[in-house]
Amino acid sequence: MTTNRRNDGPSTTLLALACGAGLLLLTTLGCASGSGGTTAAAGDKAGTVVVKTSPAGTEPPPAEGAPATAPGTETGTATQPAPGTEAGAATQPAPGAQAAAFEDADVLGVLRTVNASEVKTGQLAATKATSPQVRQFAQQLTTEHQQANQQLAAGPVPPRDNSLSQLIDQQVNAAIERLNGLSGPDFDQQYVHGQVQMHEQVLQLIDGQLLPAAQTAEVKQVVDGMRQAVAQHLQRAQQLEAELRLGR
Repeated sequence: MTTNRRNDGPSTTLLALACGAGLLLLTTLGCASGSGGTTAAAGDKAGTVVVKTSPAGTEPPPAEGAPATAPGTETGTATQPAPGTEAGAATQPAPGAQAAAFEDADVLGVLRTVNASEVKTGQLAATKATSPQVRQFAQQLTTEHQQANQQLAAGPVPPRDNSLSQLIDQQVNAAIERLNGLSGPDFDQQYVHGQVQMHEQVLQLIDGQLLPAAQTAEVKQVVDGMRQAVAQHLQRAQQLEAELRLGR
C-alpha cells in the first residue's frame, strides 16, 4: 500500500518538503534532482513524502537468484545500496524520531525566512513588474511580511536559523537571479504564478510540519496567524493570475 507520511522527524521531512517547495517557490526555486534522496510520486502534491510498504505481516519475496536472509538476521537490517543508488541518500526515520530536534526557535526561524523571502521578491516585483495590479500586490506582500518579521522579533522566542531556513534562503536568492533575467509580461506572469505555488506549499508546510512541531501555545498562535495571512495572499495571487491570463 502507499502511505503519505507528513509528520516525520522535522529535520529530515521538512527538508524533503522544502525540496518540493523548491519546485515552485517563485516557480524557479528548484532543488537539485535527487536532493535529500526523496521524491514525490507522480500525481501527488509536490513535497509529499510517499513511502511504499508491504502489507502487514508479509515480506516481499526475494528477487530471483538473490541470497536468502541469514538465520537470525532481523528484518530491516541495513543493506548496501543497489548499484547506481546514490550513497548517503536520505531515509525516512520512524514517526517522531527526530521531533525533539526541531524546536520553537526553529519553527519561527522558518517563518522568518519565508517572510524575508517575500520581502526580497516583492521588492523586486515592485520595480520590475509592468502590471499596476502586480506591482500593488508585490508592495502589499512586502509591507505585510516586513510587519510579520517585526512581530516575530518581538515574539515569545527568538527565531533561530536552521538547515531548512538556510535552504529556502539559498533557493530564493537563485530564483531572484533568474527573475532578474525576465521583463515585461513574462516577468509578471512568472512572478504571480510562483506566488500561487509558493503560498500553496507554505500552507502545506505549516499544516504538516510547523504547527505539529510548535511546542508552546504562544508559538502555535504565531504560526496560526501566519497561516491565515498566507491563505489570504494565496487567494489574491490566484485571482491575479486569472486576470493576467485574460489580459486584464
